[in-house]
Amino acid sequence: MYGDNRACTLGPINVYYPQMIEHMNAAGVESRNTRGAHNWSTPIEICTDLHSHNLLQPKDYFKLALPSSLGDHNPIPLLTPPEFINALKIREEFFLEVQNTIAKAKLNEEQEK
Repeated sequence: MYGDNRACTLGPINVYYPQMIEHMNAAGVESRNTRGAHNWSTPIEICTDLHSHNLLQPKDYFKLALPSSLGDHNPIPLLTPPEFINALKIREEFFLEVQNTIAKAKLNEEQEK
């Protein structure tokens, strides 16, 4: 990172697409070495006197929505730290619980709104 980056929030990879490994290798990120993929949390800061970025917290981590033609591996577990995967699972379980509660309440359309 170069210069003043106070508005930047860094987080783990949260999407997978078929050419991703090829693109990582072309950029010099070793795709078979998960340490290389996790360098987001230890960026190299050049020419700055400030700690100029924030790290994303697991509770703020969301999947990116991509067209289904790009696959259903979002995010890819190999490249995503376990605490971020766990945060997604907790959120998904909560939403499923809310949906089930609404379904069991047998609300009419107006009440559901």
